[in-house]
Amino acid sequence: MESSRVNFSEECAKQFNETASLFLATEQAMITVASRFARLGLESFHKYASHCATKVRAKTALLLEFQAKRGGRFQFSTEIAVPELPGGEETDALCLLEWMHKAKQVMHKQLNSVYKVALQNEDVVSMEFLHENVLDQLNASIKHVKEHIGGLKNSHSAYLYDRLSLKLKVEETEE
Repeated sequence: MESSRVNFSEECAKQFNETASLFLATEQAMITVASRFARLGLESFHKYASHCATKVRAKTALLLEFQAKRGGRFQFSTEIAVPELPGGEETDALCLLEWMHKAKQVMHKQLNSVYKVALQNEDVVSMEFLHENVLDQLNASIKHVKEHIGGLKNSHSAYLYDRLSLKLKVEETEE
């Protein structure tokens, strides 16, 4: 246990706090996005956004657990830069997906800043944790949402994409 605390600087602990706070706020916003998809009658988009929110929650739990093992304490940061949700309940599916993409990019940028701080402090344990547990999955998730945005832009309607394309992809990921 003692070896896990080596090189875990205050600056690194602060970065983990900010990242966990960002992830928690993003999760809540993604739940809002999922409910908007449900109101639009886009069931597969709703499931996809809910699934993304669940993944973000799981990654937040991993970050907090890791920080606790390293001797850090979580303090919710109020200075977080979550992208603002598109206004209005009538927002279309494409705008909501683009918001999800933007939010994931902000999360990725924050993780990169944590990684840089860990690198500067020669905190190999944090760098390995981030690389193995968060960064690779987030990169795949960003690519995934970009595919959906591309499919929706090329599609004639969100409803058809939701029913014919996304539904199959969501069912595959649930297995």
